[in-house]
Amino acid sequence: MEQHNRDDFDHLQRDPDKNGGISEPSKDEAKAGLDLRKQDRLPDDIQRPTEADRGEFHSPTPEKYYDIKGVHSDWPPFSNVRDKSQPLRGAYNPSNNGRWVKKLSEQIVDKGRISILDARNAHQGAIDDIKSIVRKNGWEDDVIWYP
Repeated sequence: MEQHNRDDFDHLQRDPDKNGGISEPSKDEAKAGLDLRKQDRLPDDIQRPTEADRGEFHSPTPEKYYDIKGVHSDWPPFSNVRDKSQPLRGAYNPSNNGRWVKKLSEQIVDKGRISILDARNAHQGAIDDIKSIVRKNGWEDDVIWYP
């Protein structure tokens, strides 16, 4: 079982958007995907898409694509920025959430993907705001919350 997970991790950390390259964010995505699979919240057959710009994961059995969106209130743990005393540019702001509505609509409505919302680095206010956006748009079945 452990070797199976190691092989899956090796495959899932290779990001097709980066020509199959491996980075700290792609390793983090692989860990999240394996964790969600272990929790039975993603299908057993998840894999990286074979081509770029198809999201983070693909499952051939339900023929679904999944895209991870990190909700950040502070600097993400894998950030290589040296001076983290400055506020994070692009941090989630409930009073200016139009960009997120557009981003989720693009993934869910336009591209037909399931959005995995990684809220490990988000304040509760940001999480509550995005939950209201999801509910208001009827996207509950198109969103997986992580963790």
